[in-house]
Amino acid sequence: MRWLFLRMTLSILIGCASLSCSVNILDPFAKKDTDLALFEEAKIEMNKGSYSSAIDLFDQMSSDFLSEDRVVPYYASAYAGRCGLDFLDFLDALENLGSSTLFAMLMSNYSGGTVAEKESDIADCEQAITIIEGAGSTAAARDDDLNLLLSFIALVKIGKILARFADDAAGDTEDNDGTVDSNWDACTDGDPAADPDPENDTQFFPESDVREYGAALIKMLNSLSAVSSVTVGADSLTTITSVCTTLTGISATFGDICNKTDPTAFTADEVRGLRSLVYEGVDLGLGNCAIGPPNGLGDGCVCP
Repeated sequence: MRWLFLRMTLSILIGCASLSCSVNILDPFAKKDTDLALFEEAKIEMNKGSYSSAIDLFDQMSSDFLSEDRVVPYYASAYAGRCGLDFLDFLDALENLGSSTLFAMLMSNYSGGTVAEKESDIADCEQAITIIEGAGSTAAARDDDLNLLLSFIALVKIGKILARFADDAAGDTEDNDGTVDSNWDACTDGDPAADPDPENDTQFFPESDVREYGAALIKMLNSLSAVSSVTVGADSLTTITSVCTTLTGISATFGDICNKTDPTAFTADEVRGLRSLVYEGVDLGLGNCAIGPPNGLGDGCVCP
């Protein structure tokens, strides 16, 4: 049967050559600018770790094709990869958290790079989340794979934001070393636009970025809670899934924080609660609270 097929194919090719056929029977495979061809090429680039090249290819695809269920995970993963998400490394870090808190691990893992590079990575993380939300605006509308992917991307975004401000790249010996800069304070606001030096620790933690980290945190929680079974990093994620209960126990004004995914929707008290989660050092945070040890939320490490 295989030989018969080859003979038939050869006969067709010879016949077309003799008759000067203008139709290429291999045309669907030869074209490089169809959505499907571009998609296959993008996957090859992603396998090589060439995420920018893959994104360039996705940008050439039609919007209808990009919204297809089979395409969305790859499209989002291209931006996630350029944002800094490496699934194997990330899962290994979760499984081996040890005595470190989750936020400390995230900041340490994503502390490298200049301020501009970190901000570009944060934008890529957000774009990846936006792509996934385009396939389903709520966790209930997405499948487990997309919810788990969004959860991981959101955590990377949080790590990038914390590294951007708590371990910045101003050039002194403390910067980009994976630990919190000694003069940094999660409870103190700052305005990067008003600071002539964008790599200055006096920015501390601008409110707009606190709100962005908060939205990523809640989106992660909502997505993770919708996943039917989480077997990787389960122990490491136990504390973060109880964050709403922890905040409510400290102050009733923090009670509605986990029902909001719009960065602009958080109240002033909720922003203070989000800062406190970074400020403390027992459950999730970076541990730059002066009280302690232990220096957790229940020990008074709550931003004023």
